[in-house]
Amino acid sequence: MVAYLGKGETYADLACGFRVGTSTVYRYVREALALLAAMAPTLEQAIEVASRKAFMIGDGTLLRIDRVGMASGYDRAFC
Repeated sequence: MVAYLGKGETYADLACGFRVGTSTVYRYVREALALLAAMAPTLEQAIEVASRKAFMIGDGTLLRIDRVGMASGYDRAFC
């Protein structure tokens, strides 16, 4: 999965590298993606968790933010 998701390897490259058929790679990738999707939180759950964090990664980009008065509870106006 890391080679497919992280590096963007094609099914043909993975099949060659692992010495299996392309259809086997396709099946393994689809099964792993289905498992990850089943384990993932819903959008509502993710938003709830993100609203309590000082930062979040939305699309893979980490943005620095300044949470003024975070300990005092007055930070919502600065999000």
